[in-house]
Amino acid sequence: MNFRRDLFEEFIDNVDGEVYFVDKSKTKTSWLGTIKFKLLGLPDFLPHDVIYLAELRRNLLYLV
Repeated sequence: MNFRRDLFEEFIDNVDGEVYFVDKSKTKTSWLGTIKFKLLGLPDFLPHDVIYLAELRRNLLYLV
């Protein structure tokens, strides 16, 4: 999940879904896409299917 719209390289809008948080609050998702990280000394990292949530204060990235 990402709150910075400027990091998105491409996106799909009109995504229908909701995200639920630990405090039992929820928010609707509006779009998802691919973001680009520039890492020093490493190739660019392009995670796909990242959810855009303007309400977040920090980015949340979980890698498996």
